[in-house]
Amino acid sequence: MSCNLTEKIYKLDTLYERGIETTNDFYTMPILKPESFIPEKIVGFSDLKNYGPCDFGVHFFLDNHRFEQVWSHPMKYLNKMKRAQCVFSPDYSLYIGMPTAMSIWNAYRNRFLGALYQSYGLKVIPTVVWGDEDTYDFAFAGLPKNSVLAITTLGICRYELEKKYFRNGVAELIKRLKPSDLLVYGQKLEFDSGDAKVHWYPNEIIARLREVTKRQKMEKEREKKEKEEKSKIQEEEVNEEERRVS
Repeated sequence: MSCNLTEKIYKLDTLYERGIETTNDFYTMPILKPESFIPEKIVGFSDLKNYGPCDFGVHFFLDNHRFEQVWSHPMKYLNKMKRAQCVFSPDYSLYIGMPTAMSIWNAYRNRFLGALYQSYGLKVIPTVVWGDEDTYDFAFAGLPKNSVLAITTLGICRYELEKKYFRNGVAELIKRLKPSDLLVYGQKLEFDSGDAKVHWYPNEIIARLREVTKRQKMEKEREKKEKEEKSKIQEEEVNEEERRVS
């Protein structure tokens, strides 16, 4: 395989063409610039197709297969991303027990796409993903200090061990990166945010399910009330008929 083709497949040609800097360490992660913008609302990448110009940010707190195409064809989605107020760098999985090579690769893809879209003028909120303490060096490499950063509590609130890894990771994040603000997507969970201001964003899928459940409950209550009123009217008609007969 030629050097030029290899560079194209792994997007090294884009890295060079866009002048994206990398960390001067073992991992050579693309470097994300700090961001101060804080969106009032965010929606998942998979829902972006349902909107025109957007007054919200776009996140990638989804199953990886739902946005794998962004890595394969990043320029195809550039104009769609530009419609949003801001874009979170993709949340490629980095979980406990994942092979280290895969974890580093996913951290790299997170940085690369974030830095690429920044190079085209998009507001990019760096998303931080980590596993256990062995992942910290590359999980935080290439991320800006004193910036708005994004994290998620998805998938961790049911288990105490995952909560521990989450809180330990946040503590290390704050120690190393000193974020100005943390944008947290998912179920609320207590943790020490240091001097960073925390902004919570609900899981919109769960929010929609709750709204559907709420509407269904209201509909059942309405039907029950109508049935009771109908039964009451019928009872009154029967009573009236009995009075006329007597």
